[in-house]
Amino acid sequence: MGALRKEFLIVYDIEDNKIRKKLFDRFKDFGMNPIQKSVFWGLLNKAERQCLEREIEILLNKKNTDKVLIIEIDIQKNINTFFIGHSENDFKVSSHGII
Repeated sequence: MGALRKEFLIVYDIEDNKIRKKLFDRFKDFGMNPIQKSVFWGLLNKAERQCLEREIEILLNKKNTDKVLIIEIDIQKNINTFFIGHSENDFKVSSHGII
């Protein structure tokens, strides 16, 4: 994986359906893949990550009950990764981006 785009896992707990839907759509706009109801995986460059962080902060508007966790990961190199209910292909990058 190139240094320009890094692998991220985004986990969120958003109470408001409207805000949750907006975030879901934005994550998809950035090419992220929904892995579970509130979990996305994909590649982002630094500008994309920063843009998403700003948009999340604006949408959440400092609500203490809503939470988003953005984790930089490397599933392919992590020997402690277990796939239960997923296949390794769910986390493969193709030459065109994310499968």
